[in-house]
Amino acid sequence: MATNQTWQNKMLGRYRMLRLLGRGGMGEVWLAQDTQLLRQVAVKLLPTVHMGDQNYLQVFEREARAAAALEHPHILPIHDFGELPMQADKIVTYLITPFVDSGSLQDRFDHADGPLPPLEALNFLRQAAQAIDYAHSRQVLHRDIKPANMLLQQSWLFLADFGLAKMLTSTTQGNRTFAGSGTPEYMAPEQVQGKAEPASDRYSFAITAYQLLAGRVPFKGETVYSTMLKQMNQPPPSPRQFNLTLPKVVEQALLQGLAKAPTDRPPTCLTLVTELEQGWPSGTSNNSSFASQHNTPVSSPDFPSQEVTQRYSYTNMPAHHSHQPSPTPDPLTPPLSPDAPTSLANLAHTPQTPSPLSQDAPTYPSGASQLPTQQPVRPRFTRRALIVGGGAVVALAAVASATALYPHFSSSPQPYSSSATPTVTLSRPTPGPAKLGAGIPLLSLAAHQKELTIARWDPTGRYLATGSLDATVMLWDLASPLASGSGSVQSLSRPLRTWNLPCPLFANRLCWSADGRSLAVLIADPQGNDRIALYDPFSTSSNPRALYHIADISAGKLAYPAIAWSPTASSFATPSFVQGQQQQRVALWHTNNTTAPARTLTANVTGTPRTIIYDNYKLDNSFTNLNALAWSTDGKRLATHTNSGSVILWDTTTGSVQTTLNLPTRPIPANLKDSGTNTEQVENESLAWSPTSPSLLAVSDVDIMTLWDVQTSKLLLTLQPKDPVFSQTALTWSSNGTYLAASFAGSAHVAVWNIQAATTTAPGSTQTPLLTFPQAGVQVHKQSIADLDWSPDGRYIVTASADTTAVVWQIAG
Repeated sequence: MATNQTWQNKMLGRYRMLRLLGRGGMGEVWLAQDTQLLRQVAVKLLPTVHMGDQNYLQVFEREARAAAALEHPHILPIHDFGELPMQADKIVTYLITPFVDSGSLQDRFDHADGPLPPLEALNFLRQAAQAIDYAHSRQVLHRDIKPANMLLQQSWLFLADFGLAKMLTSTTQGNRTFAGSGTPEYMAPEQVQGKAEPASDRYSFAITAYQLLAGRVPFKGETVYSTMLKQMNQPPPSPRQFNLTLPKVVEQALLQGLAKAPTDRPPTCLTLVTELEQGWPSGTSNNSSFASQHNTPVSSPDFPSQEVTQRYSYTNMPAHHSHQPSPTPDPLTPPLSPDAPTSLANLAHTPQTPSPLSQDAPTYPSGASQLPTQQPVRPRFTRRALIVGGGAVVALAAVASATALYPHFSSSPQPYSSSATPTVTLSRPTPGPAKLGAGIPLLSLAAHQKELTIARWDPTGRYLATGSLDATVMLWDLASPLASGSGSVQSLSRPLRTWNLPCPLFANRLCWSADGRSLAVLIADPQGNDRIALYDPFSTSSNPRALYHIADISAGKLAYPAIAWSPTASSFATPSFVQGQQQQRVALWHTNNTTAPARTLTANVTGTPRTIIYDNYKLDNSFTNLNALAWSTDGKRLATHTNSGSVILWDTTTGSVQTTLNLPTRPIPANLKDSGTNTEQVENESLAWSPTSPSLLAVSDVDIMTLWDVQTSKLLLTLQPKDPVFSQTALTWSSNGTYLAASFAGSAHVAVWNIQAATTTAPGSTQTPLLTFPQAGVQVHKQSIADLDWSPDGRYIVTASADTTAVVWQIAG
């Protein structure tokens, strides 16, 4: 084994080893500096092996590649892996993961000194279940599911150490075995006997659930061998004898998860979580959240509040699946909010039968009427090393290394009114794509009767909302279709939900709330009865949860052409336009007030209109002086696109205009001029903030795109499509901030630029796309693309077309 003195300040490939973080049977964990990407990482040095141990080296590479190919918000990614020859015919293998000093779910359990509150436990269990089921859908086993391998950042969980148990099973030095195929207290009976399968991971997950809810593991012998015998031969003790508050339904679900026969266990981890969630009667666990329902900050000596600001990006590796296929899991259920349980029972449902929810507000297993709101918390990191030996199969509990990951939360000022709930800045995982693919069509959504105008992924990437000129909004559950991997384009014609509107839906008039629990739809009918409807995507009711009636009796008729939800608060914004008025105005709404905006921002930026929005249904919207808006990723800025070739940037905390960006003048082709106004007709204007930098803003400028540094008001890049187009219709970033994609009127193709590479060129230079898809000669959409959106995990792009279909493309290589 490498020692502290051996590696201090030495180079491991391109990684400079800084300091030892932990040591245990699984090896050593080091903090290191990636000298190429200039970021801190965690290096896991596995036990040294003989250079001739080809079996281990093959297993290591296979398992590392399989683990690195897993791209999921609740799986700790592997940036890199490798091997390095040592002295005396030894070789050391290593894994590179993100580094953020944090703790594990085992640490949280130890500090609880007993069962976790039900709502908190279910929050963590659902996130872990999503990660496990996703890995199984990719034919990857974990083999060592336990709380020590579940790393926490606030209330966000990351499952770590995929493949380590398999790697270390093959690790030998001389005749001494370093590790086995799991941890005895969590091993399934068949795994004890060396026959791991997907159901084995689900058994380990059920033991984790038992531990969190009962306050202890069900099987614990005096030795490793006796523990394994208990796993194989003894029925699990009743969890209610350790926690009398557990409902009988919950007990039954836990015991089914611990069935000795793999076929008798729930088919997926999410199935077990759903049964656990549904087992709590309403109103029986009001104290079940470790953050109170009254926005009380989470604070304890063991979990001090502190802001975390680390970021990372993925490095993708080709998958090598070494396991037998497992049943396709239940689709992932979306997280609700960064500071609340990822999902609860009432959001888990099959595509055919949405689970009922109250029209007014969701209910939760605890009976709480609202989700808890957390303040910044940085869990304390505790090094834990448990070495056990003996028996035919030797199991080691992995070191709880400081390799946790964001999302990061930091408090920020309340932007509108004192009644607003505290805002939270969330930086979600940015998984990809690490490598750009060719753009392969996978799904065709064909249920709308007229041209599509908008398509938006929910925050988890499971659900997709589409809007159309046929006056409907449709919700699609794409987890199962995307997981099926049929190899050809699947046509889907049955959405999960359909809402009928009183008017057609145009571009920019639909968005998801930041927590994924609401669909906001801007209804602008010709009678002037403009309103904003918040729909509950997971309720059986077709009526909106809330209606915001737009009125301004002081200034005549209003037009509201766009809506955008703050990524950090329960607030959204709509530009408002009064005919004959030159002043630019933005209404800021808060969800606790449906009668009037919480605040109205105003500006007096002058300019001659040079574009009009193509809107032949409601003519008022055609001449709006603000026709698109977008929030920065930190929620502190709001960008609005004017029809005079400028972008106004607002400070949402103070409500003041921060700066104005003047776009380059664009020539107007004669055939696109409006004869009455001498302006160009465009279908849409677009704004898109970088998801990783609150200072990078992409802006449409008729037929080109421009990239700006808003801190300096500097034009960084001009993005020019390869072929002539009428106008640009939509912009979308990849979630890691590396790529930007655009669609165009008159074109059925998508263009993608590598922004990360392009920003190293001379400022203001013009760049052509890195990729355009579909390839020449391939027709997917029959008419132009009106909108597009990149999925949160970076794997897919959805396009909405005038041909009445939406197509989901695989974009990750």
